This record gives sequence, structure tokens and C-alpha cells, in this order.
Amino acid sequence: MNCNPANLLAGIDNLLLDERKFDTSRDDIERICRFFSIGKLRHYEKEKGIIVSHSNFFVFVATAQGQYALKFYPLNDAKSIAIEYAINRILNNHHFPIPVMYAGHGGKPFMTSNDLLATCYSYIDGVPLWQNIKEPKTIPKINAAMLSLKNILSTAMGRVPLQKQANFTATINSLVQESRSMSPYDQKKMIDASLQEAFQTYRQLQPSFTRQL
Repeated sequence: MNCNPANLLAGIDNLLLDERKFDTSRDDIERICRFFSIGKLRHYEKEKGIIVSHSNFFVFVATAQGQYALKFYPLNDAKSIAIEYAINRILNNHHFPIPVMYAGHGGKPFMTSNDLLATCYSYIDGVPLWQNIKEPKTIPKINAAMLSLKNILSTAMGRVPLQKQANFTATINSLVQESRSMSPYDQKKMIDASLQEAFQTYRQLQPSFTRQL
């Protein structure tokens, strides 16, 4: 990350110096590789120059199986990571071009390493993608996709009531039934499948959730 204030969207007022130490060793990285079963470690490199507006740490890893990105979060982010993993699974199952988020032993998407939570993603070289995003024609396409999503949500509004349920499981089951009853509606199969996947993932990660809404 370039720390020049002129390159920050919010200017110099947005500078938040991050003085946390990030000490990790080759042994630490090897343990993480074993936990996520991503192959024998060949090389790793910590992200450099991260002193502003950062909430996590990044380590590039090359193993015998490929290239991966390790991200490290504070210990109190376990629930957020579990939710991110659930969303990541849904998006990947619907063939969205995003990094794969890996789970380790017991389906857990993080492990504790030096008082931080370590997560693992497939590595994507962001430079070519960023060059494409900067093209003038890309932004209108993104805006069109967002408008389409808003139209889907507004069409469904009132037809999938979020009624208060006894627990998370009851809410999911209610939404699944409402989704099946939406007809005619082109997206109902996708919504139904997404709800089912979210429920299964939640069940696997239930110990990581401190409470149910």
C-alpha cells in the first residue's frame, strides 16, 4: 500500500497509524499450511509498508500445490470470518470469479497463530484485474449489475417477509418455504439454493457464532 497521503481517498485526515506488531516465522507459516492442507511450504513473503488504515495482515505463500494468500485478523473476529466463509462458499458455488476461502480441520475457516486468527485464500494477481477495472467501460458494467441486483431485491420485497422467528434455523426454514412459493420468479431457484447452502454452512460453523439472531 502506498502511504503517501495524496494517494489516500480521504486525504491526510484518514491516516490511522497501525502500530501493532506482526511477528511470524517460517514455523508459524508451515503450521498454517498443514492446517489448511495446501501443501509443503516453499516460500513466503510478508506484505511490506503497511502502516496506515489496515485491519489485517497479509502474507503471500507459495507451496508445492500452488500460490495462496494468508490473512491475519484479531481474535475477536471469529464470527465475522465464519460469516465471510459462508458467503464465499455461496458465491463460488455460483461461479463468481473471487478467491476461494479455504477451511482447515473440522471445516474451520481459521486457526489461532500468535494471538491472531489466520485465514487462507487462493492467490489472485490483482494487477491485471486492476488494469481492467480502470477501463472506462468497466464501471458502467458494474453499475448495471448493481442496478439489476437492486431490481431483484425490490421485486421480492414484501414477498419474502422477514418475520421474527424463534432462532436462526427457523428463520432459514421460513425463508426457504417463502422462496419456493414465489412464482413466477426466475431467480427463485438460485435464492432457494443459496439459502440451503447458507444453512448447511452455518450448521458446520455453529460453534463460532456467539449468539443467534
